[in-house]
Amino acid sequence: MSVEFSNAYQEILLDNFNSVIKQNIMFQTQLKMAEEAQKNNKLDERLNLLNGEYNGLKAEYDAALKKIAELEPRANVGQSLHDEKTRIQSALNEEMRKNVTLREEINQKSAVIEEQNKKITEQSALIETQSKKIVDDENQLKKQNEQIEELNGSLEKKEPIMSKVKKTNSKTNMDNVADGSSF
Repeated sequence: MSVEFSNAYQEILLDNFNSVIKQNIMFQTQLKMAEEAQKNNKLDERLNLLNGEYNGLKAEYDAALKKIAELEPRANVGQSLHDEKTRIQSALNEEMRKNVTLREEINQKSAVIEEQNKKITEQSALIETQSKKIVDDENQLKKQNEQIEELNGSLEKKEPIMSKVKKTNSKTNMDNVADGSSF
């Protein structure tokens, strides 16, 4: 082979080698770029997905805040109702305690009243018995008075009979008897 041919051959070989290396470098660069683009696409997709989830959660959060704002007056009313219920329950409990105390007092006083009623009943029975005794005694006294009056009446009838009897005393003269006057 000739030197010219050999030089041309080497020159072509060198050009081809440079071309292949350039193409290889170009291909590797494109491949790297494609990989990075794919990575970026995956990252973009992931970022888009995360942004979508964030936006969804933010929308839910905003909706929840809006609902809370709507429910807050009701919650305040509910709280005031709860406070009112608690106050009423406390008052009811206090009244129930007073009611129990008053019932105990009523039971005690009822027992005292029952005892007093028993005593009154006993006293009434005693008074009734004594009243009957007094009425019986009064009836006996009336009978005795009637008997005494009858006896007095019979004694009065007997006295005139005795006064009609004349006394005879020969020693005294009736004319000489003092009449009871001092003059």
